[in-house]
Order: sequence, then structure tokens, then C-alpha cells
Amino acid sequence: MHGPAPLPDAARRRLLRLTAALGLPAAAPVAAMWARMSEAELVRHSELIVVGEWSGDAPEPLPDTPARAVGRIAVTEVWKGPRDLKTVRVVVPAPGGPRSSDAITYRRGDRGLWLLRPWQGGGLYAADSPQRFVAEGSDPALLKTLRELLGRR
Repeated sequence: MHGPAPLPDAARRRLLRLTAALGLPAAAPVAAMWARMSEAELVRHSELIVVGEWSGDAPEPLPDTPARAVGRIAVTEVWKGPRDLKTVRVVVPAPGGPRSSDAITYRRGDRGLWLLRPWQGGGLYAADSPQRFVAEGSDPALLKTLRELLGRR
């Protein structure tokens, strides 16, 4: 048995142009996926690393960006960044707004280690990968490794 005949190059190019014009994915359906970073890369690519708690129930709308809002982390300890930091503003999907399958959200009381990257300037940060939040008590081995990488005891 033979499968379907392959498309000639010209037909394949026309099909790709048509799917692009219609805004359709050219490949199979995609799922949420993040590129895993090593612990060293994660530390290197995090401008702020803090221990804290997500505060507030409803993030504030982000001006001129309806799909995004700003939540806050009440900082209790700084591992990397300004030592006097008390609050960090973090960009998250807007409540009730359009949401992609890979959107990460946080709830009041989520407490742990936050490894934050800058988000388009303006003093805003992002924790938009599963690796960027380590819930309190969830992974002692990872916390030990991160402490060692940062020269903390």
C-alpha cells in the first residue's frame, strides 16, 4: 500500500500561502510549551529573584494592553536585585480577557520563590513560565541549587 501522493512544490507553496493568508496554522495543532532552561540559565535570565506572596485578588488593567493586567508580589526576601525591594509589579493575563492555552495565572496567597524577567520596561516583570515560580515547600533540591548558584547559604 502506498500513501497519498506528495504535493508538487508549486501546489505546496500555494497551500502554504493560502493558510498564511487565512491565518491558519500550517502545521499540526500546537500545545502550550516552554523551552526548559537549566538552573544557571534561569538565574542568568532573571533580573529579580525574590521570595514573596501574590497579593490582591484582581490584577489592575494594564493601560493600552487590554489582554494584560498587573498583579503584585509582596516581597519578603531578595535573592537577586535591589535589597530594599518591597513590592514587584508582574504582568499577567487580564481577568475575563482572551486567554491562550499557555497563560499562567496566580492567586492571592501563592507564596514562594519568583524568578522574574523584565516585561517591556516601565518597572514591570513577568513570571510567564512554569520555571519562574517555585511554590513554597515544593522543591527543596531546586531551592538548594539556586541558593548555591547565587552564592547564598
